[in-house]
Amino acid sequence: MKRNGVQSASGRSAIRVVPSARRLVSSLRDLGYDFPQAVADLVDNSITAEASRVDIDLVFSGPDSWLRVVDDGNGMNGDAITEAMRYGSHQSYEEEDLGKFGLGLKTASLSQCRQLTVASRTSSSRRQIVARQLDLDHVCDSDSWEIFELSARERDDRLVSPLKEIPGTVVLWSSLDRVLGYKIPWGKRARSSIEQLSKELALHLGMVFHRFISGEVHVGPR
Repeated sequence: MKRNGVQSASGRSAIRVVPSARRLVSSLRDLGYDFPQAVADLVDNSITAEASRVDIDLVFSGPDSWLRVVDDGNGMNGDAITEAMRYGSHQSYEEEDLGKFGLGLKTASLSQCRQLTVASRTSSSRRQIVARQLDLDHVCDSDSWEIFELSARERDDRLVSPLKEIPGTVVLWSSLDRVLGYKIPWGKRARSSIEQLSKELALHLGMVFHRFISGEVHVGPR
């Protein structure tokens, strides 16, 4: 039977209930991530992608401060990035993958920022770079689960430059509202906060990933 254009698999009459993107995404920001844990989730993803190197930049620039995670892993095509930005994505993890314990790229990222941008390149022989952006302001304004597909002209150098020579993935956090919760984002307190977060992040990642850093656990194809 059909009702409101929906036919349930059991044949019963059904009504499709679509959650409000605005309310749900705002609630998901408060699931308990702190800054070091959120960044560690991104590093989990890089390890799963068989990266041998992960670079993290946290740059203070007042309200335009940003964080970037760059890896030299397998990379993703456009469809894979889109799926990674979907809540309830159809991704599977191996038993040893660290990422299966997190809540994913988008939840970790949006717990700290309002704009998540991902660029990726999958092949050394092909220079094609694909990029997607999840903008929390747009989701809230439109009340729709929509992401942007960025054209070459819409990608800034922070996304493109790390992928010019090698495949891999770049994750960029901007609009760091949860990190820079200060009335004067250019002030000394804001700068000191970023400096302190950098120290806490280095300590946390060193403890969580020490076995990878020391070489006790192999990363990449055997």
